[in-house]
Amino acid sequence: MTKLQKFVEFAEGLSAEDRAQVDIVIDSLMRNRDPNVQLTAEQEAEDDRRFNDPNNTIVPHEDIEAIVGRPMPR
Repeated sequence: MTKLQKFVEFAEGLSAEDRAQVDIVIDSLMRNRDPNVQLTAEQEAEDDRRFNDPNNTIVPHEDIEAIVGRPMPR
């Protein structure tokens, strides 16, 4: 049995709420692997700025969702 088959079997035993969360994560993973999805130059510059900020802090989920325009997995 492959890992994917094991995961499907595992996921089938989850509650509907937990499966909905898994759906969000899988959807996000597939969208982020799409070669047609690319950051703009401005987005890349902002990412670089934030990654290199020595005073970087954790951003609340709500702020991230507002930026990306969709719910994020919790």
